[in-house]
Amino acid sequence: MSLKIKNKNGEIFDLPVDYVIEAEKNNPLFTNKGSKTVPIHFPDTNNNRKLLNNTNRLDKAERPEPIPVVVETDASQQSGLMVINSGFNAGIGFDESEMYNRMSSMLLKDLPNLPSFSAGGSTTSARVNSMLSHLTAVMKEQIEADYFVFPVCLDYQSKFVPEPVSELKKYYIILNEVERVVENPEDPNNWPHGRMAELLALNHRTLSWYIDGEEVYLDVPKGYGVSPFIKVYRILELIFDHFGFIIDDNPFKDHRQLKKLVVLNNTMDAILTGTLYYKDMMPDITIKSFLDGLYNKFGMQYSLNSNARTVSLKFLKDTLIPMKLGSVGLDNFKTEEPTITYSSPKQLKLIANRELDKTKTLFDTYEEFLQANNHEFTEVKWSDNTPVAVTSRFQTFWSRYFIGDALGTQSSFSSDFFDWDKKDPELDYEEIKMDDLCVPLDSVLGQIYPHYLVNYKHAYSDINVSGELFVPEVNPAKLAFVFGWGKTNRSGNFVFNYYFASQINRDENGDFIYDQAGEKYDISLTINREDGLFNRFWKEYDAFLRYSNFEVKCKLKLSDADIFNFDMFKTAIINNQPLLPKQIKYKLNQEDAITECTFQTLRLYEPYNLEEEQKIPVYISQKYYWSWTDVKVPNTEQEWTDEEIEYWIISGQTLKEIIIDEVPYPTKQIAMLPPTEEQFQNQEHRVFIYDYVIFRLPIITVQIRQTVTYVPAIINY
Repeated sequence: MSLKIKNKNGEIFDLPVDYVIEAEKNNPLFTNKGSKTVPIHFPDTNNNRKLLNNTNRLDKAERPEPIPVVVETDASQQSGLMVINSGFNAGIGFDESEMYNRMSSMLLKDLPNLPSFSAGGSTTSARVNSMLSHLTAVMKEQIEADYFVFPVCLDYQSKFVPEPVSELKKYYIILNEVERVVENPEDPNNWPHGRMAELLALNHRTLSWYIDGEEVYLDVPKGYGVSPFIKVYRILELIFDHFGFIIDDNPFKDHRQLKKLVVLNNTMDAILTGTLYYKDMMPDITIKSFLDGLYNKFGMQYSLNSNARTVSLKFLKDTLIPMKLGSVGLDNFKTEEPTITYSSPKQLKLIANRELDKTKTLFDTYEEFLQANNHEFTEVKWSDNTPVAVTSRFQTFWSRYFIGDALGTQSSFSSDFFDWDKKDPELDYEEIKMDDLCVPLDSVLGQIYPHYLVNYKHAYSDINVSGELFVPEVNPAKLAFVFGWGKTNRSGNFVFNYYFASQINRDENGDFIYDQAGEKYDISLTINREDGLFNRFWKEYDAFLRYSNFEVKCKLKLSDADIFNFDMFKTAIINNQPLLPKQIKYKLNQEDAITECTFQTLRLYEPYNLEEEQKIPVYISQKYYWSWTDVKVPNTEQEWTDEEIEYWIISGQTLKEIIIDEVPYPTKQIAMLPPTEEQFQNQEHRVFIYDYVIFRLPIITVQIRQTVTYVPAIINY
């Protein structure tokens, strides 16, 4: 046998006769070490000094760089990257290991192969006009591109304005802002009648922002505030193209829903040069962080073939289903019977990233949330005419839990971004922390936008406020995934038929989204419920941790070609048992070498009850609500009707007393959860007594005492 190590020019390193290289091949599902050799010692020869770039010399000025090499035996060859450890010592990484170090240090936006796009034009103004026409066509789905265009809220501020009319004024920073609903829908000349909305940035405009505690007006050019959002599959193509690989199996391009997945950015001036640079659509993270984000979200891992220079993207859930991705029988290669080592069971915990405003949850898990509310909720849509006094509601499209005060107003306390955690006290945890942001949907002046509240950044322009340069804080684009759904199918004459996106598979009206063939999209980027990430991507791994995952070791006689071509994602069959390859330790250039192989079991060992342990909690329609009546008593000789009082402005409200079935309770706000069956049958009465001041312009103040009585009532759907 012979073994050769060649550089990219075909030059051969000097090695001792019959030199043996020890190496290991690792499944990327279990480790990011990749496949690599143990350190190789090269003889001190003139040829090796030259090929190693004189790394043995103390006076060498340059840091040694990795050297692309090919390792050849009589039966196989494998490409790799050789990293110098010391003068004549080096290690060779094969497959994914050759990229790990570079992926950890390189930002996505620094990929040297990122393209740019210009829609044409001889001047900057003409190029911006052409770009706006192009992006409008993309937004309206008239042409297909590497990106989607839809509105996203980047920040909002509130300011109380006492004069001339007391109001809480809100200021929004919106990317890809579109026309809003007109204020007078009864005017036939002004009502949009469900037409397609247009980008406001098509024209020169003035923006009203809130900066350093003051309202400022910004005069911005045409095209400002527009940036498309790049599709995930395209980022993956660009990453692996940089490293010289072609993706031959990309579910983010082929799957009917995942191909709509994009990452968000916050670049407000992305097209002001007239050219769209792909780097401005990238989140400010490393390549490794992006790939880790896809793994933590979907269990996605990649498998490289460095000889064919191809990469396949696989989901963990498919790898854990025996024979799903194919199988290879290994019984004929055994040199001895395998041994098994049993491990303790674990439970899976998926942890959502709830750092943005309006993503907090009232409980850690969806299950606890439902249990605390009797598993009863009213499914509320924007168009529903629900009873005003239903003070605890669960909105199906982003799942909000409402607490009502005695005046019947509502405050949201929980989003739908719960963790997955069965909290079995007998099992240790395997935790998956999702670094990508949970992004809520919320209203912006009557329209529903994703709230990617990371604020904005500039790449090519400055802001002048009152003639002075305003330098905003550095606001990196954090990793956040959403589905770019395209245009909605809403036909009502009360809103625009605009373009939107979300992290859930329901539209802004709470209805499931369907493709053009009439099939329901069945993936949500929230963790819980039937369409959530656990049920769609992680339940197989949870079962694997609970009832399998035992280690099996076996010695096999495999050729070098067998080892290099071994697919670590395929099921291995030994003694008729399905196993998942974990690691293969082997020796190159040694006749009759025996490989030491480690596998993990795939079949589930009994007894188990996954139907109960992975049960998706559900709720039923809310049966009862708190019907309420109130009495207002002004502390004045002058009399006003309730209708007149309603138009006054409340100031200094104080809750004086709470009485439940004639029993006083502490005067603090309590949760008005849906009434239970027992509370309804007993007709429990709750009485809230308030003192407050109301005023009206010209300034007239009146002391008011209000008594509000709540009684359980049946909801009539």
